[in-house]
Amino acid sequence: MLTGMASNAIMAKARAKYGRCLEEQNFRDMAALTSVGDVAQYLKSRTYYSSALGSVKDSNIHRDRLEVLLRRFLMSEVLELMHFERSIGSHLYECLLVRYEADELMRFMRYYRGGRAADYSTSLPDELAAEMSVDFAGLAGARGAEDIVAAIDDRWLKSAMLNFFRGERADDFTTLEAAVDKAVHSRQMQVVRRYYHGRAADEIMAVVNMRTELKDICHIIRAKRRFGTTPDTLRAQIVGAHSMLTARQTDAIIDAPTADDAMRLLSKTPAGRLFEKYSARDIGLMTDRIMYNRFASRIRMSQIPAAVMLYYVNIMEYEISNITTIIEGVRYSLPSDRIMPLLILKQ
Repeated sequence: MLTGMASNAIMAKARAKYGRCLEEQNFRDMAALTSVGDVAQYLKSRTYYSSALGSVKDSNIHRDRLEVLLRRFLMSEVLELMHFERSIGSHLYECLLVRYEADELMRFMRYYRGGRAADYSTSLPDELAAEMSVDFAGLAGARGAEDIVAAIDDRWLKSAMLNFFRGERADDFTTLEAAVDKAVHSRQMQVVRRYYHGRAADEIMAVVNMRTELKDICHIIRAKRRFGTTPDTLRAQIVGAHSMLTARQTDAIIDAPTADDAMRLLSKTPAGRLFEKYSARDIGLMTDRIMYNRFASRIRMSQIPAAVMLYYVNIMEYEISNITTIIEGVRYSLPSDRIMPLLILKQ
């Protein structure tokens, strides 16, 4: 167990970092700019991203370069909190490592599927990559399936990759993503059950399960709307955390004939009230808003140090996502009143 002093130190550190996060007016200011370089200069001169963008001197900075710098900044935040948390004997950083490991692996696989494996380079700092079970430096030189599988030590991720290359659903990328999501969720639950108890375990599990289940809901609705995916296939493509919906409710939504029918069934559940509150045309934006607002409301109220840290990291991810959305909008000369409705903001 952490001492009271150590607990307070984690919460104070995470909340202090949260206190400097961007406000809605910052996003409005950036959305009104006319070039990616202007956005970079705004971040550099008027926000706490100045440390991440100190090397940016060219007003014509490319969008990809700016997004890489922002991603590295997020990873540096994770590393700082990871070192601090580890030094006082806590283990939540292991849940974060699992997720970022899987995210980076899937990032590589998108390059690989597109025939661009040679163009891949890891976006992870060396220090963070060294903590993971995947040899990302080895992946960068992978020539085929055998090299990719050999670069993975984790047995669940290795199994998912083997099934992708030679299983019954070979080359089914959506099923691969589902298998990786299941591996991540299982490993995170193991960490929480091993190191946390009582209210701490309950709150951290609630965060992990909420993220997982909202991602499942988003996938079900999108798959029905875009591809008419069959119920049996959908059941194989979700994790099934069942923290917001019962198994019976989830089955009914999966079996619904259309996406609109599924949404009507969802609206009749307690979780459906959240979707009504944070309504948006896109189901992904809706689920992101639900999570962001839950984390933003809990970070000041929670008395669980590890949960406060987890809320902060998730909030930072959404902040980076907002900046990336603005960069894309500015790049394509969208007016600010078209960009702002696409952002994930407090409500």
